[in-house]
Amino acid sequence: MTDQPHAAGPVKVAMIVPYFGRRPPYFDVWLKSLERIRHFHWHLLTDCIDLPWPSEQVTVHRTTLADCRAAIERAAGQPITLDKPYKLCDYRPVYGLAFPALLDGCSHWGYGDLDLLMGDVDGFFERFLQLGQDKFLIRGHCSVFPNTPRMLTLFRHAAPDVSFDRVASTNEACFFDEWGGMAKIYRAAGITVYNDPIMADIYKDRAHLSLTEKAMDRSRQAFFWHEGRIRRFFLDARGDVQDDEFCYIHLQKRAMVEPAWSAAELQQASCIEIRPDRFALVPALTSEAVRQALQANASSLWRDLQLYRQKATKKLKNYFG
Repeated sequence: MTDQPHAAGPVKVAMIVPYFGRRPPYFDVWLKSLERIRHFHWHLLTDCIDLPWPSEQVTVHRTTLADCRAAIERAAGQPITLDKPYKLCDYRPVYGLAFPALLDGCSHWGYGDLDLLMGDVDGFFERFLQLGQDKFLIRGHCSVFPNTPRMLTLFRHAAPDVSFDRVASTNEACFFDEWGGMAKIYRAAGITVYNDPIMADIYKDRAHLSLTEKAMDRSRQAFFWHEGRIRRFFLDARGDVQDDEFCYIHLQKRAMVEPAWSAAELQQASCIEIRPDRFALVPALTSEAVRQALQANASSLWRDLQLYRQKATKKLKNYFG
């Protein structure tokens, strides 16, 4: 038995994303990546972001970190520690209960990050619904729950080595939204989670674009946002170009050059190359564009290999004096 809502209405997902401080450097690219999505709507609770153009997928709610803290405390029924925005990650599972007005008319709710480019999340989500599982994905950068009373209060469910009270009492990051809390709660509560590796989660400490999911990583690969999809091209063992698709790409803590395009140029674009340190508008996704992108990422891989060699040499020198 699943915990999916049984309403006859259409699928509608409210994504709740508080964000405070400095405007993300490639926010406009993130916004562009949403333009073909229909089932999801993002609610940004923020003190630093304005939309560069009107969006059917995003609503900005001007607020403060203090106001968010008060809403979470009311929902949790207790005081919480929230001195810095990063600590919000631990309280993500409370968002549905803390901001109920944002869930009106929605079959599902969730949370995520802004260091992403989204692909065909509608298509991936529809396939998840067909499987009849309870929850869509498990990571803090994109996670979706059914809009049901049980799921709204799931953060309170008992599980071994999990204590929301402890999470709420410290400024330390407890990773409660992921492996440090909710993953254990899902197991204890019998919640089925769709967690196939459908996202391109990129290593933050490597110059080249490399997937954290080692079984899916390729030594020669390139990524594009193309007409609403995240597409990867890579060389197989024979040197032939192959391609596949991801729900989204996650560029966690990756230093990316802030794009200098105008809003009009970005709105008109149909293809964006995701390079190791920047984005590039591509007139058309041709075989030549793919070849150049593969070469660019390979050059970054060579820089990583040189860096590894320098580190290894230094360690050997230190060891042998």
